[in-house]
Amino acid sequence: MALYIPDPVAKRLPMYYRYLKETELKQQVFISSSELAQLTGLTASQVRQDVNAFGGEGRQGCGYPVSELKQHIEKILGMSKQQHMIIVGSGNLGRALFRHKAFAERGFTTVGLFDSRMSSAARNKTLPVKHISELERFTAEQKVDIAILTLPAEHAQAMAERLYRCGIRGFWNFAPVDVQLPRDAAVVNVHLDESLELLSYRMENPE
Repeated sequence: MALYIPDPVAKRLPMYYRYLKETELKQQVFISSSELAQLTGLTASQVRQDVNAFGGEGRQGCGYPVSELKQHIEKILGMSKQQHMIIVGSGNLGRALFRHKAFAERGFTTVGLFDSRMSSAARNKTLPVKHISELERFTAEQKVDIAILTLPAEHAQAMAERLYRCGIRGFWNFAPVDVQLPRDAAVVNVHLDESLELLSYRMENPE
């Protein structure tokens, strides 16, 4: 039975994972809730509640074993297995994501870049762009877990549905519109403009 983790806690898991990795690199064996709180900007009480929620365990008088807690979160996040991704949309954002090497270091390997138009760069083979007409054949031959959408808003929903029919169940959507899919699909809609607006708000309303 899958562990139920409240969504606010689940959203903080990657942050915990990042700081635990950094702590492990420093060869620190244990970390206290107070130390984690200082790193994450949370309270020690919130850290303890979060760790309890996702099933982490501490050692009395020592704190949390760094490597064990990192591996536990890694398992929850599904990062202990390789995941194959494709990117649909070879504009500036799609190309930047395709070239981002840190994904592969975390177990996310980009195996294809698709577009409806073959740019001069694609024709010159400086970028391995595939035409969107190859999508069904490619996904039938390759195990694709995640689709990254970097498309105009008007094409995102139809493309997400097409990829869903291809058997893909993970979607990282950068189109400026939320895509809606059946409940067995995992969708994260990323709105870059909202992040910028949040930054503007915090600049206008410093703590």
